Amino acid sequence: MNVSNLESTIKVFRSAYYLAKNDRPFSDYSKLLQLQKMNGVDIGVGLHSRFSATEIIDHISHEMKKRITQQVKSISGKISILIDESTSLSDKSTLIVYLKCETSKDLPPNVLFLDLIELPNQTADSIFEALLGCLKKYGFDFEYLKENLVAFACDGASVMLGKKSGVVEKLLQQFPNIVPWHCMNHRIELAVSDSINDVGAINHFQMFMDKLYTLYSKSPKNQRELAECASELDLQLQKVGRILGTRWVSSSFKTVMAVWYGYQALYSHFKKAQEDKNRTTTERAMYGGLIRRLTSTQFLSDLAIMYDILAELTMVSECLQNREATVVYADKLIRRSIAFFECLKEKPGTKTLEAKRAAITGNFCHVPLTSSNKITAINDQQLLSSVINNLKRRLFTTRSSNEPSNKATGNNYDYEKEYEYLLSELKVLESNNWPPEKYVGYGEQEIEHLCARFRLNANKIKNSFRDYLENSTTIPKDLNPLINCTKLIPCSSAECERGFSHMNIIISPTRSKLTIEHVSALMFIKLNGPSIQTWKPENYVKAWLRRHRTADDTRTRRANLQPDKEEEDAFAIYL
Repeated sequence: MNVSNLESTIKVFRSAYYLAKNDRPFSDYSKLLQLQKMNGVDIGVGLHSRFSATEIIDHISHEMKKRITQQVKSISGKISILIDESTSLSDKSTLIVYLKCETSKDLPPNVLFLDLIELPNQTADSIFEALLGCLKKYGFDFEYLKENLVAFACDGASVMLGKKSGVVEKLLQQFPNIVPWHCMNHRIELAVSDSINDVGAINHFQMFMDKLYTLYSKSPKNQRELAECASELDLQLQKVGRILGTRWVSSSFKTVMAVWYGYQALYSHFKKAQEDKNRTTTERAMYGGLIRRLTSTQFLSDLAIMYDILAELTMVSECLQNREATVVYADKLIRRSIAFFECLKEKPGTKTLEAKRAAITGNFCHVPLTSSNKITAINDQQLLSSVINNLKRRLFTTRSSNEPSNKATGNNYDYEKEYEYLLSELKVLESNNWPPEKYVGYGEQEIEHLCARFRLNANKIKNSFRDYLENSTTIPKDLNPLINCTKLIPCSSAECERGFSHMNIIISPTRSKLTIEHVSALMFIKLNGPSIQTWKPENYVKAWLRRHRTADDTRTRRANLQPDKEEEDAFAIYL
């Protein structure tokens, strides 16, 4: 193979790779090559069209996936599956598939975006078949999954967790030893939603916050006037969004925080708008009503308790999204937060104390406060009790549903027991959970059960565990396979949500005709590929040339790299 031919093809590959790493459209490819040619770079004569860019990116993505999956299979690496279903901007039903997998027995597992699949429909059968077909495509056939599949994580949709015919049940029928896991971040959202339904006064608070969102999201004039008020008061404004909706708890907290710290600016804007003679009588009356609500001690009290609760839940939610979070750590986080909420029932939180002091002085952030008998404040004790109860009901189980736990019928009770058994077994591997005096044979029954579940050599690992008990400062090498399996259980499917967010960046309104296969290739390079500076394209080019032409092949049809005359402005001849 001619070295110069290889070099020009490498440059073309780097240009295509740049598009994928930077979310650029395929139409930029020819223009990027044209720029390089004008700068004196030898880019050959072929592979210059956007169609070539598409093929090159698909080829690179395929080769990268093959390398990683072969590495996993070469060590018989254990894997866990994370999936979620969504509809793209092009109105196509898609299934996103992530793997949490071992690439080395001596290193902790990593999260890998595997594929984005177009679904013919959104039934459990369709999702199940698409998932197994995707895994088989990359070499993870039934026999491999039977030996190496550790866990499966998803959101709480009925198509996923349905007791009779959900995707989880279908997987358990074929792989009974796997750990089924309902994403804990989604469960926190369900717990918050349950608490909203339990405490009626929250609805009035939510309606007022939604009114603020509508007021500013749909009116550039109101946004500008609010920004001017904030500037006059030397305040830093934050965006007011929706609260307690379908988005995650951190989104609600950001809105509550924006209103708390923008309180004075909001009051100033409402006051000016109420006194603005250029506004209609209806508008001025509306702003007067907003002022009465905003300056009531009841609303400030509601805002404060929501701040204290959502701040804690946001912190927990973000910790659970960490790729390295384990089931034992997640359990510790939830119990700690429940203890914090129990404490809030006896001792008010930071913001609640500020609100109480402001109610006594009748002033908050230089805004006069009044009490209104027409406004019903949220019952703090009722809300905190509801949050505590719902967190306990939703989080201390492997799968959560709206039905109460029932030992007689088995509703949720079996899942709670499954969680307790799993947690007790996993805690044995955490040295800070060991009793002060460890009896002979401590933890060995749990180790044997875990080894049987994860298909590991029990004798070898049990001996390593004994060494670990004697010296907990160093984890024996032979214990790593079991520890890795515990780390493979994903506490959250947040990776899937991030993947869909990136999918929506790629499938923009102007790129809605992209096929799901091409989107998957672009996503893989963006999410898993090395940076453009560290990527080495030589092997990918050599694999390409086994079936395709080089960039210097004169038989290739040449792309038109001349500037489009329609793009030239009439004044260009003078410039």
